[in-house]
Amino acid sequence: MMRRLQRLFRVQYFYTSPLDRHRASVLLLLNLAVCGLAAAYLALVLVAQDTAAVSSLLLILAPLTLIAGGIVHRAIQRGYLLHATRLFVASLVVNSLALTIFADVNQPTISQLRVIGLMLPVVVASLLLKRGGVTLVLVLMVAAALLGGYGQSQQVTPERIAPMMLVGRDLPLLLAMLVLGAVIVLMFMAAVRRLAEESVTDSEQRQWVIEYGLDLSKTRLAESVILARALTLLHDRFGYDFAQIFLYDADQSQLRRVMSTGLGQQDAVNRGGFGLSETNIISESARLRQPVLALAGTPAGSYLRPTATFGAAVPILHGTILLGVLDVQDGQAVPFSPTELETLTLLAAQIGAGLDNARQFGDMQRQVSEQENLVSRLQTQVAEYQEREQRSVSGVWGQYLEGRGLSALGFDITADDAITPVPAHDLPDDLRRTLEQGSLHIETRDQEKIVHVPIIFRNQTLGAMAFRLPVTQELTSRQIEMAQVVAERLALALENTRLFEQSQAQAQREQKAGQITGQLIGAKDVDALLKLAADRFNEVLGAVHTRIYLQPDLLAEPPAAPEREEAAR
Repeated sequence: MMRRLQRLFRVQYFYTSPLDRHRASVLLLLNLAVCGLAAAYLALVLVAQDTAAVSSLLLILAPLTLIAGGIVHRAIQRGYLLHATRLFVASLVVNSLALTIFADVNQPTISQLRVIGLMLPVVVASLLLKRGGVTLVLVLMVAAALLGGYGQSQQVTPERIAPMMLVGRDLPLLLAMLVLGAVIVLMFMAAVRRLAEESVTDSEQRQWVIEYGLDLSKTRLAESVILARALTLLHDRFGYDFAQIFLYDADQSQLRRVMSTGLGQQDAVNRGGFGLSETNIISESARLRQPVLALAGTPAGSYLRPTATFGAAVPILHGTILLGVLDVQDGQAVPFSPTELETLTLLAAQIGAGLDNARQFGDMQRQVSEQENLVSRLQTQVAEYQEREQRSVSGVWGQYLEGRGLSALGFDITADDAITPVPAHDLPDDLRRTLEQGSLHIETRDQEKIVHVPIIFRNQTLGAMAFRLPVTQELTSRQIEMAQVVAERLALALENTRLFEQSQAQAQREQKAGQITGQLIGAKDVDALLKLAADRFNEVLGAVHTRIYLQPDLLAEPPAAPEREEAAR
């Protein structure tokens, strides 16, 4: 029963605009009052059972007023506030005219004091309708007043009226109109003043939230700093007594309280949490992903602090991802308004965006650090490889020249008719400088232009070339580039030739080893084998003395004579 009464006297539809919510609640009460008067009038008529003294127009309008009131009530509860307002004002205009100017349908008049009721529709229209609707109602009232004045001007029959007889009729009507008009105006004006104050407060809070979001976007902050600034904003500027933030733990199974505020101090310690299956507004807000309210003295408000009278849990979302829950509690008598909940939702969204950016930035920093470490390791490995490669190339070529009994190997080519290369085993000073510098350079000396080009293989300078040209001959960039290309090809050809010679030498060694192995396998006894091995070692190695020892216990026969221990020359 109580729930039905609440549905009757409370607006069930949620209007987004605070002004529309207030207009809907006031219109609902006025409509119920008008319907109550119409129902009371019909009840009196039925009880009196004297329809002759009752205006036929009022008997028709009373049921129509009840029907219109039902339509208005249904329209308000379904969100059609504009249509409900227009229908209610139209019904009020018709009833006001029927009670005043057209109380006598055959003879309109304005002589009675009840014409003050014409102001009631104008007042209600000015509070509920826009400028066009108010103008239309005012025009109708003026036209009705003019028509009543014209009707009264046609009455020429004198009447005797005693003023004392009119007091009982006019005074209640005057007082009722004054009280009703004052109540309607006060209901609207008080709410308008309150809405204006809330609007200013909401505007300031929205501005603080925007500044908080801009602050997060300008600098890279840690999660703890983001949460601490949000709690400071709620306590110092919003004026809430207590606030706390819950975040998902690492395994996304429980909401852990990571920070709370009280008396202006942030407490950044983990002091328990809630699971999503628990029955409290923190878990419910996480499950529903929407704000949830709690009042002290109710089951939902059991978690509130002793000094708090109401609280709100707002989910911290980033897109569709739930990051945590913001819990705000306060000890004032007035609970959170819808605009305050919207502001808290906006703040929670800013917190969610800041947390996501901080986590992404942290992940990026870790990835960059890992990549930098990987690049550093690769660079070290490349440097070590290049160093080993240079040492290898330098060592191989050093061994190659040393094996040939030379410190340098080169040729001189003169521009004679035969153009025959002349072997050169010395290293001129100008080529020595080119080897040390490892770069191409050109110098002019004794009416000659000398071009020094290094021969480089795998970043290792193998040698150098020097070209002598007449000083008058122009050397273009294409010619210099061609000289560098020739030097690169020469370095590659030298390396290939060295490898080929090395392969040939290795093949010859393998062939010789194979021949020796075949001869050794063909020996018929140990003495012949040892003598043949000593001969081949002397032949292959160029040795002048070879000695081979065997352990006596490896042979089945007695130890050999001393002369067998030493191989013949």
